[in-house]
Amino acid sequence: KMFPQSPHFIPLLESREASREMSAVGLMLIFSGLLEVVKDLQPEDPISSLTSLNDSFAELEKHGFDVKMPVLRISKLLTLRDKQANKMEELKGAEKVTAEKESLKTKWFCPIVLCPAALGLISMH
Repeated sequence: KMFPQSPHFIPLLESREASREMSAVGLMLIFSGLLEVVKDLQPEDPISSLTSLNDSFAELEKHGFDVKMPVLRISKLLTLRDKQANKMEELKGAEKVTAEKESLKTKWFCPIVLCPAALGLISMH
């Protein structure tokens, strides 16, 4: 209903006539079911699921299904996931740099703070 289709099922011409009609109906049901899956996709869904959906729509496209809209949504989610992964790598790098700076600060802060106090104690006695 949401995506008017004009499937041609030309690849099914290679199938036996007895199974051709049932195969066509099956493909229409698969297409409809996959549209529901795409509608419910979330940004945190596994990349493997998104890739599998893309592959399924590529197969349906061979039978004349218009798959532009669902594939576009999947592509946007894959792009989002890629950007998310890049940001996580940047964050890990920043956390590492911060930890290194904290380590250096602690390393140099203690002697500067403790040495004058120790010197003060030594000179007082």
